[in-house]
Amino acid sequence: MMLNANLWWHDVDVVRRPPLEGDTDADIVIVGAGYTGLWTAYYLRKLDPTRNVLVVEAGHAGWGASGRNGGWCSAELPVGIGTLASKYGRSQALAMRQAGREAVNEIGRVIAEEDIECGWRKDGTIWLARNEPQRARLMAKLAEEREYDIGEGPTPVDPADLAVPGLLAAAHTPHCAALHPAKLAVGLAGAAVRHGVRIVEETRALEVRPGMVLTDRGQITARVVVQATEAYSGLLPGQIRRVLPLTSRVIATEPIPDALWRHIGWPGRATMSDQSLMFPYLQRTSDNRLVIGGRSIGYRYGAVPRTNHRDDERAWEVLEREIPTMFPALADIPISHRWSGVLGVHRDWQPRVTYDLATGLASAGGYVGDGVALSNLAGRTLAALITGTDSPANRLCWVGPPGRRWEPEPLPYLAIQAITALTALVDTRESRTGGSTGLAARLMGIAGK
Repeated sequence: MMLNANLWWHDVDVVRRPPLEGDTDADIVIVGAGYTGLWTAYYLRKLDPTRNVLVVEAGHAGWGASGRNGGWCSAELPVGIGTLASKYGRSQALAMRQAGREAVNEIGRVIAEEDIECGWRKDGTIWLARNEPQRARLMAKLAEEREYDIGEGPTPVDPADLAVPGLLAAAHTPHCAALHPAKLAVGLAGAAVRHGVRIVEETRALEVRPGMVLTDRGQITARVVVQATEAYSGLLPGQIRRVLPLTSRVIATEPIPDALWRHIGWPGRATMSDQSLMFPYLQRTSDNRLVIGGRSIGYRYGAVPRTNHRDDERAWEVLEREIPTMFPALADIPISHRWSGVLGVHRDWQPRVTYDLATGLASAGGYVGDGVALSNLAGRTLAALITGTDSPANRLCWVGPPGRRWEPEPLPYLAIQAITALTALVDTRESRTGGSTGLAARLMGIAGK
């Protein structure tokens, strides 16, 4: 048992790369060796092998959210497609949906091409409705899917096929893969290096400005500076209110016998979630563990990203209680690992890619937990913008200037605490009584769903 430890790193040999050794220069410097930074570096060298690309990482490649998430590679977008259509138009919303789906397939293609072993399995996602309000939300979601259909939409699943107590409805969408996130990060870093990218680790960026990144080990001069720090952006001067870091907690069980998996009817390695407001996200790992995350939101006053905080203990206990509620047959399976990670949220809850040709400053992030797939799309988009390559990705609605910043404290802290408390209250009432509340709809409106 390794409680309060991250499952994903327990069986991975971390490749340690040397830090920066004094001042240097590059054509392009990328701050952050998570998925966004690594995908951007990878595609930059693929598009133009003559570019000198340097990635700077405070820890090691994949140390942050890229190696701490629930292992979903999903085409889901943080905001509903109807919200995108009302803001940018139907064609732009459909283009963004198609790009998200293509990102999932592109990751699978690169994994195969670069021979990255990361437990990739694209079996889609099962959406569950466990009470009447959840069924209403699932039906509304399916109706929206039909309204903005671009093919390969969700299909119904017979609730009797799954041993989930009280399950009223379910549907399957094919646009998601389960994977081992840390192995993807390690493999992607290795692929980037093979293609000529230089990565320096244990090198903390202290300041980012046009043409320069100041680190604790020297200054880097570059024509283009890419900030790929996502939820950790607030650690840089002047960035504290640009991206709000929220904490999500995750737990994993010991390996589960095949007979139990067959008993509960889990289809392959499809991921799962229900339609509660504070929904859980689940996956079956390649070594037959159940990984479950979500069911809470953590936020530390002052927008400081924090993992393994004292509040995690209560959130982990909520997740542990969730397992027998969803799958009684798994009630006695021991928990082996518990950890947490941070995700980045913009003020409008929409992810964004920015590139200023005049200053050479670029960034991407605000994925609200959907960054495994969206970071690939962001990396391809940034690489195309920086190299001047014409690409449909350059014209997607998320490409543009930085958005509005969050308000000063204590307003974000109070807002997150209130939303968290209210969503928990709504979910509890719905699960106990099966009754819906108007508050649920208003909270989903705040989140852009």
